[in-house]
Amino acid sequence: FPPRLQRCVQRYWRRKRRVEEINGLTVGIIILLKFAGILQYPDWWALNWLYRIRGTDPVDERVIVVGLDDQDIQTLGWPLSDQDLTDLLQTIDQGQPRAIGLDIYRDLSVEPGGDALDAFFQTSNHVIGIGDLDDNPPGHQALAAKDQVGFESIPEDRDGVARRYFLYANALSQNPPPIRTSFALKLAEVYLAQDQIAVQSDITPVQIGAGVFPLFNRNDGPYARSVAPGYQTLANFRGSEAIRIVSHRDVMAGVVDPSLFRDRVVVVGYTAESIRDFFETPIRANNFIRRVSGVQVHADFVSQILATAIDGRSNLRLWPNWLALLWVSSWIYAGAWMGWQCDRPLRWSIYVGLIIFG
Repeated sequence: FPPRLQRCVQRYWRRKRRVEEINGLTVGIIILLKFAGILQYPDWWALNWLYRIRGTDPVDERVIVVGLDDQDIQTLGWPLSDQDLTDLLQTIDQGQPRAIGLDIYRDLSVEPGGDALDAFFQTSNHVIGIGDLDDNPPGHQALAAKDQVGFESIPEDRDGVARRYFLYANALSQNPPPIRTSFALKLAEVYLAQDQIAVQSDITPVQIGAGVFPLFNRNDGPYARSVAPGYQTLANFRGSEAIRIVSHRDVMAGVVDPSLFRDRVVVVGYTAESIRDFFETPIRANNFIRRVSGVQVHADFVSQILATAIDGRSNLRLWPNWLALLWVSSWIYAGAWMGWQCDRPLRWSIYVGLIIFG
């Protein structure tokens, strides 16, 4: 070949080899950043932003919260006595709800009214209490004896935001460790039983009615070495305004008609700031992370399960590691190829832009 042509060919292959080396180095850096957990934070920020622009879902007519706020606590005291709790539950029960969830931990009696509360629990098959995963029994004995207790744990990401929820988990403090059901799923099971919709928990992913609940793995998507015991799935929050809240005092004063509770899941718990049972969620208000009471978070989880099982509402999914890395690598190579075809200033802007997009 003519010398000039040889020099052009050599220059071409040198440039191509240099681009490939840069691509390989970039892919390697991205992989290291991913498994170091550094990429979690921008991805979480992006998810928060998507929740924010999506807005809140319409009000769910299947779930309602009865909250005890600071004004209720000033009137009734804390902790709420068994008699006051029994009166509230009986008033709600007059409305014939499908399920009542008690997001108030009650393993010991708070007199007066212990016998009345025990009697109500023993005769109610649609009341689900809350307990700690490793307790034995997990919660109130009358409810635990009938397997009407769900564990209360809500997993949080490293930035302190709740983006996942449990369906099942093992009580590792016991040998052999029993499998226990979460509070939200217990309530959903009671509601769905009247529609003859069963939970298919013997397969992975878990299926409930028309919905599929993907299993969250500790390294899925942007996550790296996350703590992920039990069967967790990503939360697809409906938003705080999608769950109606009524106060304890309005229920007991007759302001709220008990018929409002008919055929619904009623979740009872504290919404008072003084109790400090709050979680940060991706749902934002006034440009700040919104802190939501635990009872509202549990009610949102119940609503998500029912909407997925009955309406076919989609759950969030994460790509497996190999697919996520293939996606990023493809955009890195695409950016390099397009940039190589352009002049130098435009070349680098295209390359960097496609890497960020990928």
